[in-house]
Amino acid sequence: MWFTEYFDDRLGRIVPGTGAVTEYPLPGAGSSPLGIAAGPDGNLWFTENSGNRLGRIVPGTEAVTEYPLPNPGSEPQGITAGPDGSLWFTERSGNRIGKIEAVAPMVFADVAVSLKAPSTVRLKQPYDYTLTVTNKGPDTATDVVVTLDGLKRLRVLDAVPAPEATTRAQLRWQAGSLAAGESRTFTVRVKAWSSDKATVTAEATSGTPDPDPNDNADTTRTRIKWDWHMDRLMKRA
Repeated sequence: MWFTEYFDDRLGRIVPGTGAVTEYPLPGAGSSPLGIAAGPDGNLWFTENSGNRLGRIVPGTEAVTEYPLPNPGSEPQGITAGPDGSLWFTERSGNRIGKIEAVAPMVFADVAVSLKAPSTVRLKQPYDYTLTVTNKGPDTATDVVVTLDGLKRLRVLDAVPAPEATTRAQLRWQAGSLAAGESRTFTVRVKAWSSDKATVTAEATSGTPDPDPNDNADTTRTRIKWDWHMDRLMKRA
């Protein structure tokens, strides 16, 4: 028999007859598991009331998989197996009922972006933007698209790999698929022609649902400094 521990973020199992209890901590703190039910796939499915997720635990391996709900603050509560092979659940704050397919596991890929650039450069001094896209998993990210925006006041000198599409303000790459744990790096060399602050944003999206869209973009700000001493020397030369 399985049960949830709402305040301790754990699931539990008790063996009838012996009374032996085994507890299983959930990956995320503050999950508040509430309802639990057996699914038609032989696994146990549960709601995470505060975590805004559904979860699945596989008896035998006790592997836990979590599935974020699309609407924040839904507060999922009860869950039960339906005659259609799905798990049906209620959302207290969302004022909705929902279902999740138990037979075909849901696929997620957390695509994260990191953008690096110097904080200050001299006017007309070449410098690099280094953009790294990482798939944190748990599944493969497909149809990954990467963009670098905010280049309107900069001159692009080089980009590796070469982008598939360019405009005056944006570079765009079709990155294909990224396996879980895989990273890909893009380097863009630019030169500024006016003294100002360059604000550039990198973003990555994929065709696979992303459980944490907050890390899909990163922004850097580079101060373009006019070096009057160097400018005078260059004019004299």
